[in-house]
Amino acid sequence: MQFILFTFIQYTALVRKITKVFVIIIGCIIALNILLFLVFSIPAVQKAAADFALKKLKPIVKTEISIETVRIRLFNTIELGGLYVEDQRQDTLLYAGKLSGRINIWNLLDNHLSIEKVGLKDFRANVYRDTKEAPFNFQFLIDAFASDKPKPETTKEPMKISINNIRLTNGTLSYNILSEPQTPGRFNPDHFFVRDFKLI
Repeated sequence: MQFILFTFIQYTALVRKITKVFVIIIGCIIALNILLFLVFSIPAVQKAAADFALKKLKPIVKTEISIETVRIRLFNTIELGGLYVEDQRQDTLLYAGKLSGRINIWNLLDNHLSIEKVGLKDFRANVYRDTKEAPFNFQFLIDAFASDKPKPETTKEPMKISINNIRLTNGTLSYNILSEPQTPGRFNPDHFFVRDFKLI
């Protein structure tokens, strides 16, 4: 009887310790999110974060990019305000009043980048190509982030990337193949313009 009582006391103490550690971890995560939220609410920090991101991106894409604000929302949501991207002819490729994304940080432990939600609001996108065979005006972005280096042989699985929810609101989208003739008053798949574009 004493042995059973002693074992029960040990078990109870162990459960309390595990619970205490778990509560501390959850508390630290919440505190970190609140701290990041407060820090990134400061305009000077937002500007510094935007400048840092642009300093890294511009040499890669070799075109004009600007970001007005960078904010971290509760919980695990990053928001960019006033995102502007030019194409290689210095025309507007994309302007977004707000681009936001929420990441599931727990899935990173399983080598999985899970983007729970991506939102693009108040945006203008201008997509074109010179001919039907020519590349699109955003091809340079794909090329900039593509690697020419051969992939090393490894037994490690590549990181999984998934996007679970995409929401587009209040957008303007234009698409043109510049070499093809216009047909005013008739639908033309080579030239179209959409206002108030939404995808929810």
